[in-house]
Amino acid sequence: MRDIVEFSRRAEVNSMLEEGLKSMFQKQGEKEIDELLKKIDGQNNDITKLQAKSQELQETSEELDAETKLIRASGNHSTNNSSGRYKNITDDLQMLHQIDESGVEGMPSFAGECVRRVHHESRTVVRRVQHVASFVQPQSYTDRWHRV
Repeated sequence: MRDIVEFSRRAEVNSMLEEGLKSMFQKQGEKEIDELLKKIDGQNNDITKLQAKSQELQETSEELDAETKLIRASGNHSTNNSSGRYKNITDDLQMLHQIDESGVEGMPSFAGECVRRVHHESRTVVRRVQHVASFVQPQSYTDRWHRV
């Protein structure tokens, strides 16, 4: 009978120990899971911040690219030879064509400036050509001497 009582006590103690260990491991597991979830949340927040920063940097890069194009296109157009002026006019026309195709925001004012510049440059070239032509092909022999 003692053996039965002893066995039953041991079984009871073992059962209590088993429940205690299960509870302890469960609490430890829950604690570890909570810590892992916190780490994951922190990493998700970091990823979200990095994605926002990446988007911001991409937008800044696009703005800088657009500004660089504007700066390159508006470069120094004050050259005195007509071939240089012609090159600048064709560059401006090419830029206008690119603007029409791309439809980039902020470009309409630049397009207007290009049109104004092309119009001004073309008038200047026409005046120079007319001036030179008046000397090269005079209407009469006497007109040539009066103009020189």
